Amino acid sequence: MPSKRQLQLCAPVDGWLEAAEAGSPNDGKPVLRRFAMTAYTGGAMTLAGWAHPVVVDLAGLQVSAKSRPILKDHNRSLIVGHTESIGVQGSRLMVSGVISGA
Repeated sequence: MPSKRQLQLCAPVDGWLEAAEAGSPNDGKPVLRRFAMTAYTGGAMTLAGWAHPVVVDLAGLQVSAKSRPILKDHNRSLIVGHTESIGVQGSRLMVSGVISGA
């Protein structure tokens, strides 16, 4: 029986990334910048530790409501923000959230 392996998606982002301008609300506190991006396009990925290219079947993907860190250069020690929304749109994995650090 094959053992289960956990897949951590840490691949370069191909596609669209947009960060909104920061603003100031009426209470005087700064507003964090927001972002939206395509995190996965549905294509094959070459990942360390996997002998063959990996393709994720997004139709079977279960995403929890838990916020996920957004990493600079995929470095786990450089957290620059977090997700507020992760969802599947066709063959793409779309992510949006806030930039809360740099």
